[in-house]
Formats: sequence, C-alpha cells, structure tokens
Amino acid sequence: MRQRHKPTSSSGQTKTADGFIIPALPDRIKLDDASTSANGTAPAKKRGSGTSSQPVPKTTIPDSLLPEFVAMVHGSTSNRPVLVDEVYQALKDRGAKKNAVEAKFKEIAVKDKGTKKWVVSEEVRKSIGLA
Repeated sequence: MRQRHKPTSSSGQTKTADGFIIPALPDRIKLDDASTSANGTAPAKKRGSGTSSQPVPKTTIPDSLLPEFVAMVHGSTSNRPVLVDEVYQALKDRGAKKNAVEAKFKEIAVKDKGTKKWVVSEEVRKSIGLA
C-alpha cells in the first residue's frame, strides 16, 4: 500500500502517514518530472547503439599471415579463447596483435553445430587458395 507524503517544513522534507520523515534530495540529484517514469524512478539508460561493444582494433592481421591463420582455425575443435590464444602465440612474433586475431577470428570463423568444428568461410579459403 502506498503511503501519502505531506510536506512538513520549508526544507523540502516529507512526512509519511505513519510518522516517518523522508529528507529531500540534494539539488544535484533532483530529476525534473519529465525524466522520471511512472513509478517515480529515473528511466534506465540504454547501453550502446545496438552495435558490438568490441572496439575496432587499430591493427589488423597482415594478409601474408592469413593462410597460416586459416590453417590453424579451420577444422579445429578447441574453444574460441584457447584457439585465439594459440593463433596469437604463433603469430605474435610476426606482428599480430591479440585483439586483431580475435576480431579476424570473429569475422571469418563459425562453429559448425553438428561437427563442433570451426569452419572458415569458403570465400576466405578461396581468396587465399585453400579451397
């Protein structure tokens, strides 16, 4: 049951019907009536604009490393974090960055639900001569 609030003093405090005093909100916290929802709380803020929360990596996987990248990923049964780390460890001394490996992995690889193996798209495999 909702309590009715009555102002008790000029300080902005309110008093409930059963005698409890509710202090006023500080000016920095007060919300205007338009920004509150029907239940008197602030509306939830939306996160992002519906796009991926992953930032675009500053570096990309060099095209010269793509055949080795695809060979390591295509047909593998490892989970994604392990596979990304394995590819990164193999390619890091040749200029690959981990966030770039992960971005490229998400871009070109899909896990087949039936065989539970990672599959690189045929288009990518053809572009590097592995199809």
